[in-house]
Amino acid sequence: MLYEFVVMVIGCVYPAYATYSTLSGSGNQQSQLSWMKYWIVFGGFIVLHFISSCIEFWVPFLASLKLCLLLWLLPSIGGGCHLIHDEYIAPLLMRNQETIYQTIESLSHLSCTVLRELVKWVYNLLVDVVERSVGS
Repeated sequence: MLYEFVVMVIGCVYPAYATYSTLSGSGNQQSQLSWMKYWIVFGGFIVLHFISSCIEFWVPFLASLKLCLLLWLLPSIGGGCHLIHDEYIAPLLMRNQETIYQTIESLSHLSCTVLRELVKWVYNLLVDVVERSVGS
């Protein structure tokens, strides 16, 4: 519980304030770029943190290692977010940009279709309930 709180403060609260500070005019464009890269890499960190949380109990010092990794990712401390973003994430996204765009477009269309059908189904169900209650 305490560990999750520390991760939230170090990984979210402090970076959110630092990002706000750079966007509100006290930071230059390079600082803003650094924090944008951090948030992109932090998204990946959160996914890995979630996946690895089930084995933390059995792997000694995994939580400490993840906390050190999080500190290293911060632009103001370790700057690891630049390395991870520039060497791994950006090239991966650039190579797969069209596929990602098509997948998002397909999922968006599919979700609209499913939502439209769900609304129709709920509407018809409500009409049926009202008709049965009025007819009784």
